[in-house]
Amino acid sequence: MSSYRALHSASCLLIALCLLAAPSLATNAFAEREAGSFGGQGGAPFHGTCSPKALAGVFLRAGKALDTVMIDCGTLNKNGTVTNVIGDAHFHAGGSGGDPFSVGQFCPQNALVTGMRVWKDHNNMVNSFILRCTSMTDGTNTWTTMRARGEAINDPVKILCKKNEIGIGIYGRAGSLIDNIGLLCADNPMKVADAPPPPVVPEKPIKHTGKAGGDGAAPTPDGVLSCRGGGGMKMTISGQTAVFIAFTPAAQTANAAQPGPGECAWPDRLFAANEAHRFALDPGKPNAQLLMDAVRTGGTFQLAAVPIGTFIMVNAINNVQVMDNTPLSPEPAGGEDQTGGNDAGGGGTPQTPADMGGMPPMQQADGTCGDGNAMATVVINQPGLDKLNVRSGPGGQVVGTVPEGSTVSVIGPCGSVSGAAGFTKPKTQQDGGAGGGSGAGGWCQISAPVHGCVSARFLAFGDVGQPGGAAGIVRSKGKHQALAPATASFGGSWSANADNVAYSLSLKQNGNGVSGRYQGNDGSAGQINGKVSGSVLRFSWVQKDGTTGSGKFVLAGDGQSFNGSYSFSNDPDAIEGSWNGTRQ
Repeated sequence: MSSYRALHSASCLLIALCLLAAPSLATNAFAEREAGSFGGQGGAPFHGTCSPKALAGVFLRAGKALDTVMIDCGTLNKNGTVTNVIGDAHFHAGGSGGDPFSVGQFCPQNALVTGMRVWKDHNNMVNSFILRCTSMTDGTNTWTTMRARGEAINDPVKILCKKNEIGIGIYGRAGSLIDNIGLLCADNPMKVADAPPPPVVPEKPIKHTGKAGGDGAAPTPDGVLSCRGGGGMKMTISGQTAVFIAFTPAAQTANAAQPGPGECAWPDRLFAANEAHRFALDPGKPNAQLLMDAVRTGGTFQLAAVPIGTFIMVNAINNVQVMDNTPLSPEPAGGEDQTGGNDAGGGGTPQTPADMGGMPPMQQADGTCGDGNAMATVVINQPGLDKLNVRSGPGGQVVGTVPEGSTVSVIGPCGSVSGAAGFTKPKTQQDGGAGGGSGAGGWCQISAPVHGCVSARFLAFGDVGQPGGAAGIVRSKGKHQALAPATASFGGSWSANADNVAYSLSLKQNGNGVSGRYQGNDGSAGQINGKVSGSVLRFSWVQKDGTTGSGKFVLAGDGQSFNGSYSFSNDPDAIEGSWNGTRQ
């Protein structure tokens, strides 16, 4: 064992002895599953499992190739903490070569391995790998980083545990080097463990108001959380794998009264004092987009859910009702239209992959639709969303979509066009921008590339091809108005952060082409090359260690910051981590 390995194991053991013991979830060996492996077919099979513990990291020795792998194992506790993280001295695979002071890949505190990416070299041996770590307390995902040891070829292969699984070990083939490596997975006991028993509540007659489940509805079944959006309900998006929504516990059970704005209630018991007041869901789950729209607009919904510690895990979403003509909360009503809350939420229209759901852009339009002959660029400042719905009217049916970055012809506010000629000033401009109302400036009518109505807040007005200037209304015939740049400027120096790693980022822009370099405080460095469309920069990146991927930056309205994402794939709209920055 290397001196680093001994020091690492000793420090982990000391920490474990100093921690208060927390109840462990797994007392028996896991029923493991091989999630897949990648590499060559040389060497002999190896199999290393942490069971009944879980996989918290992989220690390695490497030179120009991957020589040896060992496993770090941790105890998963009922409160989501991972303790007693220590190397398994009984397992190692590979030979004895490589740097004896290699470090390896280790998950952050209270996180376990749930996936890996594996590269191989020209000799069909494993070149390098990184691990996906999932927090057991809040469900967020992060990827580790490492320096590739040889010349990696082709794109890496992604190996992931299934939903509600955790990594418990590794397997593969090895001789003096690692030929092939894969991941062993098992059910996450936090997902299958029984929910804590409800507190004892004195029995009393249940008052049926008909509000919790509709007129004449039966009592809501146990394990179903009834909620109403709006109020102080807050939504946080964590990458592309989880959405966390915080709420206020209702003062009465759902079977006694309908929850108020921003509140949730169990059917027949009140929330305990130490019970979680937020729920977590997969944004790809059926009805998830409708739910997020209901959160924003004050709509109602029900969740089949189970408390699992610091949050409530959502298993199914039912009975979603999106509210129309309701001021949004917590944002002021004047900041958005009041005709359904977003471009996909009006009138209970079923969601499609192109719908924005409950995820509004970070920039809001000022409610104007131009003077009848304006051009605008579709800007959706939200990672993972790249199409704008075109509807038959404010809050109407979806009749088509327009990709982000496209130029549209705006002919006036929806519902305010008066026949052959002339367009009235939107009400939002006449009354000081109080906002709302069908046919007001919240919805704009476009004639191309699809005819219909779109939400004004996703439109950036400006003359395509005009550099410089500030955002504003396009110059109409016979008028002199400020011109907005159709292509945002990302050139300059930026201070950025990607998953808690600080980066300095230097970009140069020529037209819509952008190139530059980045340097991280963890020693990573690389280059960026991409193109700008509207306020969105989509790019590819390559690190000096050979790791490659892509990403997407969305420039704020003032041009002083960006929000974005990155992935290890060739799809810049895929999201595996966040990458945000401010101009220096």
